[in-house]
Amino acid sequence: MSMRHRFFIYIAMGSSLLAGVMSTSCTKDTPAEKEDASILFHVKSQQYVVAGTSRTIVEDTEELLNLEPPIYVSDENSASGINNREIDFLSAGIWRDDNLRWNNNLTYTFYGYVSLPEPNQGNSGSGPYISNSQNGRYVEITQPDSYDDDPGHWADYLLSYRVSARGADRPIVNLQFERVTSGVELYITRGSNIPDAKVTCVTFSGVKRKTRMTLTNHATNGDSPGATGMKNLWSNATENETVAYVKQTTESDGFQVLEFEEAKGKYHTDYRFMRFLTVPQTLGSVNTLEIAYQVLENNTWQLYDVMFSLDSYKPAEWTIGHKVRYYLNIDTSMELQAVVERWDTSNVIEGTFIPD
Repeated sequence: MSMRHRFFIYIAMGSSLLAGVMSTSCTKDTPAEKEDASILFHVKSQQYVVAGTSRTIVEDTEELLNLEPPIYVSDENSASGINNREIDFLSAGIWRDDNLRWNNNLTYTFYGYVSLPEPNQGNSGSGPYISNSQNGRYVEITQPDSYDDDPGHWADYLLSYRVSARGADRPIVNLQFERVTSGVELYITRGSNIPDAKVTCVTFSGVKRKTRMTLTNHATNGDSPGATGMKNLWSNATENETVAYVKQTTESDGFQVLEFEEAKGKYHTDYRFMRFLTVPQTLGSVNTLEIAYQVLENNTWQLYDVMFSLDSYKPAEWTIGHKVRYYLNIDTSMELQAVVERWDTSNVIEGTFIPD
């Protein structure tokens, strides 16, 4: 007789704030620094908890460090002529364009954005693809129409806050970024009383992948976060077209499911089965998570298939700048159960995004 199985689905959700903290000093021993009129942009990331929320990001620090993406910088003071200027990575968290120089007579208000892929690159039909206008304050995002484990497969976009600077002071400009995409992750383990388990197919259905976003309030570094934990505010027009993200293999070569170890915790990377970036969206009846798997019972592989309605779990949305994590544990029981861990009561703080 085969055993029925109990699934515990935990959802942890948090926002990602890419914040920068920079201190500089000038001494009489460094006259060359005073003479250098190049404008330097510094980006450093950190996370912190506001009002009990869990502030997290998708773990792609290494990918971005390897990519060293350019930042696109604009100045609200039209007299400088700095509009959508591409600035390349230099080193140690510094971006620099040798041809971009301070004007001692100007006061600047800088901001920048990071676009992966770079603007108007990629495939606008199948994705990933990003286009923007208004110097980065209007953006159209198209995520891929199929799933891939490659972190570079997805479109990501981050906009900084506004930073004022006097040309005569020649400061290092500290840009603090927020992302506008949403992250989704799935973790799967098995209970200690399950001798072996394999997953053959996982499907996230009803995923919207296209959106048009317009900035409605452009924050400064010193502004307080809003209700979502974000400072920049956007209006969002998400298209209704949906796709299914599928990860699968043959039944004989299913993906091995590891036994849960308390010391690792539910969200250890060993247990992560899928992760993807998407556009902000409210979940509805079309948003389902289906798992096809096998369990070794009495030396025989038994096949199972279960489906969960994701809008049954609150908050039923994939929010701008936030990540939702689903945790599934395969265990033995007489019934199927789902348990939700609310994002605003969790205590998850994770890695960095833009290099130190």
